[in-house]
Amino acid sequence: MKTKVFLFPLPSTVYQPVIRKPLRIFEPRYLKMINTAVAENVPVALCYGLKDYEEGTIGIDHESLHYVKEVCGCGRPLVIDETEDGELMIILEPYKKVLIESIISDSIDYNVASVREIIDFESVMPENFLHLNQLKNHFILWSKAYFKNEDERKEIARVAEDYEVLIALFCEFIVFDPTIKQQILEFEDINDKISFLYDYHFRS
Repeated sequence: MKTKVFLFPLPSTVYQPVIRKPLRIFEPRYLKMINTAVAENVPVALCYGLKDYEEGTIGIDHESLHYVKEVCGCGRPLVIDETEDGELMIILEPYKKVLIESIISDSIDYNVASVREIIDFESVMPENFLHLNQLKNHFILWSKAYFKNEDERKEIARVAEDYEVLIALFCEFIVFDPTIKQQILEFEDINDKISFLYDYHFRS
């Protein structure tokens, strides 16, 4: 089933669409996009934007980011604050991982795309539980140093019990290389994500 989404291209940004993603919106075109998305209930795809063509990208209309990765995370924007000068603080509520199939030509200031949902295989095989637990233990230790508030640490530990969320949080906070984040996003089997992330973090 195809879905219409608004594209929000950003350099070096990859969204794993199982976590809530805070964003500050200040460009007029994207303020317009977010307000329209909220009003019309249109998902927003947060895309890894690139200046030059790479395999697995699609061209967009943008003054500096001429391509975006075809696989990206979608969320539904929730406005949580608005400043006096009109800037928005939003949360992208997790929605779907999608493949951009085509760019829809519209005479508007931002890109609109037709996408289809990508559904991952989410059952962890027994041989990957040890690596998964090592990733989880490392993340929990890291979170104790990063989050000073005890309630925040408890909430992080609680949501990290979900394996997909754990991988997404690991990518969000601990992995810095956007190309690695994108590779993990593009895997459609959680077992591939676990193996790749474990090798990258502990063996590289």
